[in-house]
Amino acid sequence: MFPMGIGIITTGMVGNSIGSSNVSAGKKKSVASFIYCFVVQMSLLSLAYLYSGEIASFYTKDSEVLQIIAETWPFFLLLILGDSFGGAVQGMMRGLGK
Repeated sequence: MFPMGIGIITTGMVGNSIGSSNVSAGKKKSVASFIYCFVVQMSLLSLAYLYSGEIASFYTKDSEVLQIIAETWPFFLLLILGDSFGGAVQGMMRGLGK
């Protein structure tokens, strides 16, 4: 949900900058939101990686299932990171009116 919120904020910031004919500010705000999205997601994913066993044990106590989750968890986190960039980019594109 964080990337979606960052995307909505980016839409407003970039749209206002472009609307006031300040393209350089719009570019700076786009890059800043992309970096902010990366930092926030890396922080959250770091916590999710550190507590992966505890998170998985909320849902099951079966050791075989926990082992499968432990093996696939890093790939899952990479997919979430890629998805978060999509939220920031969508906000940029909406702000540009595309």
